[in-house]
Amino acid sequence: MEHLAISVSSGRPAFGEFPSQRMPVIFIDEDTPTDTLESRLRRLGLSQLVLTPTGHAIAPTYYQGEAGLIDIRSMTGFEFSDKSIDELVGSIQAYGECTVVIDSLFGTCGNRSLNRTDSALWLSGYWKRLKSAGATVICSHHSTLKRAAELDITTVSMGNTQLIAQSDTVIGIEHLLPETPTRFRVTPKPRRSALEVTEPFYIEIKETSDMAQLILLDYSPEVVYGSDLRLFPFFLDGKSSLTVKDVWERVKEDVALKTVRTSMHRLE
Repeated sequence: MEHLAISVSSGRPAFGEFPSQRMPVIFIDEDTPTDTLESRLRRLGLSQLVLTPTGHAIAPTYYQGEAGLIDIRSMTGFEFSDKSIDELVGSIQAYGECTVVIDSLFGTCGNRSLNRTDSALWLSGYWKRLKSAGATVICSHHSTLKRAAELDITTVSMGNTQLIAQSDTVIGIEHLLPETPTRFRVTPKPRRSALEVTEPFYIEIKETSDMAQLILLDYSPEVVYGSDLRLFPFFLDGKSSLTVKDVWERVKEDVALKTVRTSMHRLE
C-alpha cells in the first residue's frame, strides 16, 4: 500500500512498470505502528520523512523533476463515521482530484463485522461519498481464510459479496512459498472499471536496512497453496518416496486423507 501511495503521488510507474497518474494522495494507516510505517516509507524513497507525534506529515514526492504530495495520517484513530467522512471530504475538496488510501478496513470499521450485509452496505455508502467528492478510493482488507489462495479471489477478498459488488476493482495479493516470503502474486479482478492489466502478475520486495524496492518479476514462480504447505516439507528434495498413507499418518490430526491425496498429486 505504501509503494502504491508513493507511486501515485509522484507519478512514478508502479513496480517500475505500470504508469501512474500523478495526483495528491491521502494515506490513512490504522494498521501499522507509526515508527514502523515511518521507517518503511523512508526505505521506499521518502528519506527525509519525519512524522509528528500525532502521526501526521505532508511530504513531497518526486519523479522526473516533477513534484507530488502525500498526506500521511498514521494511527490517528480514524474510523468510518459521518464526522470522519465529513472531515475527509473537506480534505479531498481542498486537494481537488486525489487518491485516498485506507489501510485497513479491519482497523477502521470499529466493531462491525464485514461479513454482514448491513455492514457492507453501511461501508459502501461512505465509499460513494468519497468518490462523489472527487477521490479514487483504495482500501486494503486482510483475508483470514487459510485456503484463500486456492479460491477465486472475489470469493474471499472482502468477506461479503455486497462489498465486492460495490467495488470497481478487486485486487488480490497472496504470499507465495514460505521460503520466499518477499514474493507475491497479484490478481486483478476488474468489475465496473476496465483494466489494461487483467492477468495475474508477480512481484518481489528487495530490501536492505536503508532501501526497499518492489520489482515486477518477468516469470511465474512456483506456487504452493493452502493444505499443500502442510505437506511441502516432504517434497523439499523433489518427488517424495512416501506413499499417501505414509504422509497421512504423519499429518492426520490436521489434514484429511482425501486432502493428502489431492495435495500429493499437485506437489508431485
